[in-house]
Amino acid sequence: MTVRKIAFFECDKKRKEFYSRNLPGVELLFYAETLGQQHIPAIKDCEIISVINYSPVTEKIIEQLTGTRLIALGCTGFVNVDVRACARQGILVANTPGYSDDAVAEHTVALMLMLLRHAHTAFLQARDNNFSWQGLRGRTLRGKTLGIIGTGKIGLKVIELANAFGMRVLAYSRRQRTDEAERLGFAYADLATVLAESDILSLHLAASPETFHLFNQDKISHCKPGAVLINTSRGEICDTRALLWGLEEGILRGVALDVLEEEKLCQDSRLLTPELTGAQLETYALNQRLLRHKNVLITPHIGWFTEEAIASMLAVHLETLQAFINGTPIHLITP
Repeated sequence: MTVRKIAFFECDKKRKEFYSRNLPGVELLFYAETLGQQHIPAIKDCEIISVINYSPVTEKIIEQLTGTRLIALGCTGFVNVDVRACARQGILVANTPGYSDDAVAEHTVALMLMLLRHAHTAFLQARDNNFSWQGLRGRTLRGKTLGIIGTGKIGLKVIELANAFGMRVLAYSRRQRTDEAERLGFAYADLATVLAESDILSLHLAASPETFHLFNQDKISHCKPGAVLINTSRGEICDTRALLWGLEEGILRGVALDVLEEEKLCQDSRLLTPELTGAQLETYALNQRLLRHKNVLITPHIGWFTEEAIASMLAVHLETLQAFINGTPIHLITP
């Protein structure tokens, strides 16, 4: 089909320059903010609308996009898009897969190392001219059992890295990759076994209704005492209140997170707005407790954020847009 107009949301200067240079002959609209109701008059005739993580592409929004034929996500996750509502409206949805697999896998291992060696605490102490070893005795990765929850591309890359550290790897996944298990030398097990035997648990799951709060108080209660949890996937997979409970009970020795539930609230200076629900405010308060917990290490969703991943993200997203313009859509998400 003919594409005359594309709207980009959550678009910074680098993205604007890149797409302006590579999409000649198409009218491009750029917005730094997330998609909202106020944008509808200007974008309802855009054949393509590009968003990232935080733009809520709801059924109400979708019903008003009378000229739109593709919602293109410049990221891998698509939980912010009502894919079924798009299908009813005849709108395709495509994401940007694979651009940050190496970056997220490496960040996962970096968090393991920092947490086990208390590197974040040691850095702050040394900066304050405190060179005491008190409370900084760490542990090595070699010989530890790593439990991987989800053996997609990132989970498998973490396993490759773990092998280099001499770790034993158990994995749980609804879709078992027996060929990869043989190649990488890890074993699949049921979730109860992975929880009970793992010294370190690493979550690599997409956000969905099925994975929401998958890691809850019940799961934590079945973890090996003194286990460490790493989450570089999606914040909604972990019940924040349950994480705090596990830490307070001593079941979890430490937690390292690159993602949080309702993490957008932690970035927003306009916290007290009428749109916020009581549940959101409660989650914000729980996140503040996590941020201040001595056995918790949090990074601000930077697992993907490398020069190489950004270049790959732009290239793959452009490929998705151009394929649709040429009549051969790729990277489509099915309802």
